[in-house]
Amino acid sequence: MIRKSVAYGTRSLPRVLIVLLLYPWIVGFSGSPHDSASSKISLYGGLGQYDYITRDCSNKITSVTQIPFQEAAGSIEGPLDNWLGYKLRGGYLSAPGGHGLFRERTIPYQTGYYGPVDTYQPDGYYGGVTLRLHADHLGLPHIFGLDHLDYIGLDIGGIISNRVLAITPFDNQKYSATGGLRFGFINGSFMTFDFYNDDPLISSRALGSFGVGIPLGSLDYTKRARRQSTLWFGLGAFPYDGLMVLSKATIPFEHEWTAEFSAGVSTAANFEGAISGGLGYSW
Repeated sequence: MIRKSVAYGTRSLPRVLIVLLLYPWIVGFSGSPHDSASSKISLYGGLGQYDYITRDCSNKITSVTQIPFQEAAGSIEGPLDNWLGYKLRGGYLSAPGGHGLFRERTIPYQTGYYGPVDTYQPDGYYGGVTLRLHADHLGLPHIFGLDHLDYIGLDIGGIISNRVLAITPFDNQKYSATGGLRFGFINGSFMTFDFYNDDPLISSRALGSFGVGIPLGSLDYTKRARRQSTLWFGLGAFPYDGLMVLSKATIPFEHEWTAEFSAGVSTAANFEGAISGGLGYSW
């Protein structure tokens, strides 16, 4: 019996849990007193390659199809109150080989049926809305010596596409919840957990990721400080076959402008990787 699937990095789940448990012991949190004090518009572009894997019942690989992709995205974000902000986002993803983000699943009624039949679309558009909550000094207890654990950012939102999305709670949905959780301020050291929450969708941090960001240079604790230069390192999954090792640099310049560069490479035996870049303007 042959089964076909796009692997989601589940074979590396124990390693992910180990790293997740170790991070709090080696990383401290600090930051500025304010999350963001301005509005921002950003444009992004990215490209890369992931693998579509066919495996037999013993989980041995029987074929590998390399899928190149390109994507473009944009977002507008800003504050609504001292503790609340918003983000509007949209993008386009093209993967001519399919087997990626856009998947429609059907259940055929026939003798000898062994599983659902998946139809993949080569491209699609998406758009979404996110509410960004942030709070400091929640009075949470210090755990593992993390003095800034009570500086928290929470993103809650959703996206909708003109195509059926591959990862949703139920089959054949064109919409999905999105979310992100951050410990620490974005101008200092911080830890992030994200799902469908970064742009471009799969060439920045993959669809699901977690990682740690660190500041470049001395911290600025003033309320109206512009965005600090940071480096982010993490792990991510989907639509890649292996676990993705990710990095992202955020570099402000000319006070209002911000450049972002992301890169990732997979732990899979066959090459998978992605790069992306973006430019943002704040006011």
